[in-house]
Amino acid sequence: MRIGALVLGQVIHARFFTTRNLSVIVSGLVAILALSKADSKDIPKIVETLAGSNHVGILGWAVASVILAGTIVLVKLVMKIHDREIAWIAKECDQLQVRL
Repeated sequence: MRIGALVLGQVIHARFFTTRNLSVIVSGLVAILALSKADSKDIPKIVETLAGSNHVGILGWAVASVILAGTIVLVKLVMKIHDREIAWIAKECDQLQVRL
């Protein structure tokens, strides 16, 4: 399902503003709002709280490593399947050329 806005007869598709990305958008807006409303002496404490947690950092790096490894395996698998399909298409094309 696409979300669009009508502007002078044109539909602009906004794929970023979906429910899948809603949590990221809301979290970012809350963080920006908190930093803008906070006293200037509290801003370093807020930033340290958000970025200073070792457990969150370790968990984030672990998840990123798993995603990276999975992506590498998936790309290699897709490349192998793609090469196999291209070879099959080339063989079929050669066979059709021989028939003509």
